[in-house]
Amino acid sequence: NASNGAAKAYVNGEEVGVNNFTEDITFDSVDYDIAKSVNGNCFNGDVALTKVYNRALSAVEIKQNYNAQKDRFGL
Repeated sequence: NASNGAAKAYVNGEEVGVNNFTEDITFDSVDYDIAKSVNGNCFNGDVALTKVYNRALSAVEIKQNYNAQKDRFGL
C-alpha cells in the first residue's frame, strides 16, 4: 500500500506477513523486478501469474484472485 508504506505477503490467499516502511512505496518511473530480492538474488523457479494494480487490493480481493486461479495448479 503506497499510501501508508505497508507491504503484505500472501501465500495461498492468506496473509503471512507484513512489513511497514518509514517512507512511501513508489514505482513511478522506476523499474522493478518480479521475484528478485533486494540483494539481487533471483528466484530459481517459475512465476505463473503476475498482475500489477494501481492501488492496494483488499484481503478479500487477494483471496478472490487466488481462488479464481488455484484450480489451474491443482490446489
